[in-house]
Amino acid sequence: MHRVHHFTSTRLAYDACFDDPHVREGDVLVIAREQIVGLASSDPIAVTTGHGYLRTIPAMSRDTLLGELAHDTAQLSHAVDEALRHHYPVAAHYLSFATSQHRLLAGETIAVLTADDLLVTSDAIERRIADLRERMKGKEQESEGLFLADAIRRLETARGKLANPARTHPVAPTR
Repeated sequence: MHRVHHFTSTRLAYDACFDDPHVREGDVLVIAREQIVGLASSDPIAVTTGHGYLRTIPAMSRDTLLGELAHDTAQLSHAVDEALRHHYPVAAHYLSFATSQHRLLAGETIAVLTADDLLVTSDAIERRIADLRERMKGKEQESEGLFLADAIRRLETARGKLANPARTHPVAPTR
């Protein structure tokens, strides 16, 4: 069984880890006002993207996290499930701790792409557009040509989104 404590600020949650005898190492800390969930310890951590006064852990693999933290799989799973239950954004490297109690919806996940990922994808799109333009020559008015033109337009739109990710607006998850 795990214990969940609710606080009005991360500052109060942080202080409770040291001053409140009811808050024990591994207990889940929920700060609704700040949309933060964390784990109590001598150095309390946040599993959500926001962290306030709680420590944030840089992205690392699941095994490395377990080796670095004082918390075990069950404690991390409870914290992640609690954050997901409240629809708070969980840091990507903690999502593997989500249990089957919570099914991740598309709006609850985030794809993180590096600059290299974007460059390779953009190059692949350019190559595909060139191939489709070559196939389209002389078929502009035929049904295949119209299909190819639509595919080119979609690829060009995707390329534009990769070039200007700040201009894309993800849809907020519904509750």
